[in-house]
Amino acid sequence: MKYLAAALLGASALIAVVALASPAQPDKPVWAAAQAARTEQLKLLETLVNIDSGTGDAAGGRKVEAVLIPLL
Repeated sequence: MKYLAAALLGASALIAVVALASPAQPDKPVWAAAQAARTEQLKLLETLVNIDSGTGDAAGGRKVEAVLIPLL
């Protein structure tokens, strides 16, 4: 489950780097959608990384699942 949180964080960081490094104007609808979802996504990321779900921690994995399944 930590890998999922790391992937979410990595994807967010990649989007930020690409947006900042790109000399061209970002695609306005996509940028607006990303900005609109930013607060909610950061709250989700915070929730996930605050769940103790190390390798082999089945109870922690179930807690992460309980957060993500309704969203998927």
